[in-house]
Amino acid sequence: MTLTDRAELGADDVLRSHAAFGIRWGAIDQGAQFILRLGALIVLAHFVTPHDVGVMAIAAIVLNLGSLAVGLGVSDALVQRRDLDRTFVDVAFVISTATGVFVAAVVVACSVPIADLFNTPEVTAVLVAVSVIFVVSGVERTPNDMLVRAMRFRDFYVSSTIATLLSVVVGIAIAVAGGGVWALAAMAITEAVVATALAWAFAIHAAVWRPGFAWDTGRARSLLGYGSYVAGYRVIGYGRENVDNILVGTVLGTTSLGLYSFAYRAIIAPLTKVVTVLGTTAFSLFSALQHDIGKLREGMAYGTRYVTLVCFPLTAGIAISAPLLIPVVFGDRWSGATRIIQILAGLGPYFALVTLDSSVLNALGKSGLQFRIGLVEFVVALCGILIGVQYSASGVAIGVVVAAYLVLPIKLYFRCRTLDATVAGQLRPALPATAATLLMAAATLAARELLADRYSAATALVAVIAVGVVSYGVALRIFAPSLLGQAARDLLARTR
Repeated sequence: MTLTDRAELGADDVLRSHAAFGIRWGAIDQGAQFILRLGALIVLAHFVTPHDVGVMAIAAIVLNLGSLAVGLGVSDALVQRRDLDRTFVDVAFVISTATGVFVAAVVVACSVPIADLFNTPEVTAVLVAVSVIFVVSGVERTPNDMLVRAMRFRDFYVSSTIATLLSVVVGIAIAVAGGGVWALAAMAITEAVVATALAWAFAIHAAVWRPGFAWDTGRARSLLGYGSYVAGYRVIGYGRENVDNILVGTVLGTTSLGLYSFAYRAIIAPLTKVVTVLGTTAFSLFSALQHDIGKLREGMAYGTRYVTLVCFPLTAGIAISAPLLIPVVFGDRWSGATRIIQILAGLGPYFALVTLDSSVLNALGKSGLQFRIGLVEFVVALCGILIGVQYSASGVAIGVVVAAYLVLPIKLYFRCRTLDATVAGQLRPALPATAATLLMAAATLAARELLADRYSAATALVAVIAVGVVSYGVALRIFAPSLLGQAARDLLARTR
């Protein structure tokens, strides 16, 4: 007897109802999270120093690495499997819980050597404190996986939003009280604990999961066989995404790492939110459609159209407004991050074009191919970062961006081969956003140059943002007059 019955829905029903419902709730969640995190970042920037952010960035390196070992990739296996019984779920819960406890113990044991590596003694206590995140993350994975598998996107996203809200309140309160780096640590811990409690509550209430322990070697082997490639790809992704932080911290120092980490959050965090909305929803839907390549190809075009609609103008706008945005909103102490932010904004189009690759490859069971592509990405990125770190944090940012675009043709090639598609067909959905963003960029750049020296930075910033929003809307009406209307209809459509 299976736990989740997958109805044989038509492609239009899947993409126009469940996708719309998932994306709608994901957009609400990630939009709320973006506003909350941006507000927290603005407030915290006035109470913590680049050194504090650098210390937490070191802890984040460890948190990101450890999170890859929690569950060993069985989460994706639970969502991807067409048939799933109760024992499979209980075995997955055992694996996630056990690995979470194990990783926490390893981090505590290694906290002193890690602090010595970065020559930052205060990292030790922070690592010991945040190690609890691995334990709660271990018991959170399975109920969240079952919510996603059952396409209970509202429950999945609402728990995330509430956790973020409470973590921001706790972090700001501690920062205002003079807690320094502990405000950042408390935010991470609070978010993990609250998200776990809500995941349990929603999954049990929805009757898609209840806590249970079981062990079956055959089922464990099946889950880990699929999950090992997923976990391996994520380890490579971790290396690609964190080796820059590691090298900046060890070669250029904790303060430089703080500025680099701040810039990365400013430009990558908004992109990550968009990726999360589409990726979580797409993987569940693509898994249900894995038997129909034509419908998967249609889903990729649908997703690319909307993710470029957001990512292209967002990153262009941040890059152009950064010289005004940073001193006005965050303060002069962060002005050293301005150039880094402008460089990293170049990753916007790359993220938008490849954001669904992992979802479609995993849905088709091609985690091995994804792993090999990721390995190439890591090697190329490492070369770029090693060259850049010889110069400055900005040099590292340049290395990261150049490496991403060197690998882009490889990713497009394998995507097209997997989906029996053409490169032109995969890039065509991005054309409206590309044309509109170019027009918007020209208008906002002209506005910035015209206003920056004539008015206060705050006034100029507001005007530049207004020009960007209006010009992008006008450009979309010119280049894709029906696109915004279709997006609104999709997001407001009723789901089954």
